[in-house]
Amino acid sequence: MKSGAPALVLEDYSFWFKPPAGQPEGPPALIDVSFEVQAGAFVLILGRSGSGKSTLALNLVGIYPDYFGGRNRGRMSVNDPERGLINRRELAAAERFKRVNMLFQNPQDQIVTLTVEEEVGFALGNYLYEPPEIHRRIDKALDLVGPRRVSGTLHASFIRR
Repeated sequence: MKSGAPALVLEDYSFWFKPPAGQPEGPPALIDVSFEVQAGAFVLILGRSGSGKSTLALNLVGIYPDYFGGRNRGRMSVNDPERGLINRRELAAAERFKRVNMLFQNPQDQIVTLTVEEEVGFALGNYLYEPPEIHRRIDKALDLVGPRRVSGTLHASFIRR
């Protein structure tokens, strides 16, 4: 990361959801959002229900518009170690997910597998690691936090880890 530069920059960022086929585009869900995040910072997005918190977070990690469509305007940049601030689209999806990620309000609602090992492996698979590396990282991660049981029996504090 280039020294002194923020890790993430949004400038005048707006986002419109992809309309249903044959329908006109609606008003923007995000309008001219601007902020910077320093390296290592944890950011809380706070607002009323329907204010665009989840939409903003899903734009930051690239779910919108990359996977579910929509249109954006403005600038979203991440700090690359060699090139400084670059457009986040210049990074491969797996690299973007390593730099910007999110923790859901109810992490237990995002569990998709039956065991802790499978759940941790599912996340690593999203980063496009090869299976041997996934297994090595699963073992290392679970040795750090401890639980190795059916995910439905996990306490909420373990799920957040």
